[in-house]
Amino acid sequence: MELIFPRKLNQGDVIRVVAPARSRAMVMEHDHTDIIGARFAELGLTLSYGRHVDERDALDSSSIASRIADLHEAFADPSVAAILTVIGGYNCNELLPFLDWELIRANPKILCGYSDITALQNAVLARTGLVTYSGPHWSTFGMRDHFEQTLEWFTEVMFGTAPIGLTPAAPLERRSLVPRPGQARSDPQRGVVADPAGHRRGKDRGRQSVHPQPAAGHALHAVSRRRDTDRRGRLRITPCHLRQGPDITASAS
Repeated sequence: MELIFPRKLNQGDVIRVVAPARSRAMVMEHDHTDIIGARFAELGLTLSYGRHVDERDALDSSSIASRIADLHEAFADPSVAAILTVIGGYNCNELLPFLDWELIRANPKILCGYSDITALQNAVLARTGLVTYSGPHWSTFGMRDHFEQTLEWFTEVMFGTAPIGLTPAAPLERRSLVPRPGQARSDPQRGVVADPAGHRRGKDRGRQSVHPQPAAGHALHAVSRRRDTDRRGRLRITPCHLRQGPDITASAS
């Protein structure tokens, strides 16, 4: 299949924010919209939102029909230059049987997100040839600290047309990840110390940071099963096929 590369961004473009995994209502428990709005305004971009981004069910998501409708509307709207996901989660795989691949192929545009969104991105590439971007969520732009490098990369990749050079990261300091009995473990990257009793302290405590995620492994887990937790934080594993999909043609309009 021939690859399709969406056009890059220009100042004045409109970005559509959608929630194919978890709801924006969950993210808004910690409201950083002022920071997010200011950063996109500095880039010269305008944000718009899917009609269902704030729907929230018992699993902190929304119905399959609502998520499909927002994705289809974002691809079909000619005024939308790029699609940005709210946040990741665990249930993007529910959408795959109901996506209109011809609609997506006929309206190529940037789709950016990571974590659970990888399952959606891999499916879009496989079924349409559209190249997507593993990058920050809408919510990532609300990070108070340590966002400068992510913003620089986002701007360079999404607006630029020159080839991007990749260089290996500097080798990590060799150290034991598991402290011996009675021995504290320090992390010079974050200034965090874990003592033998398991307590955490350090200069980075309480700040939101970017952590690399094994995208391929996460995608495979997302395709094979749904994973969520109950209100007490206990892990539940539910096979995908046990959640009944809706009649999208009747309910997504």
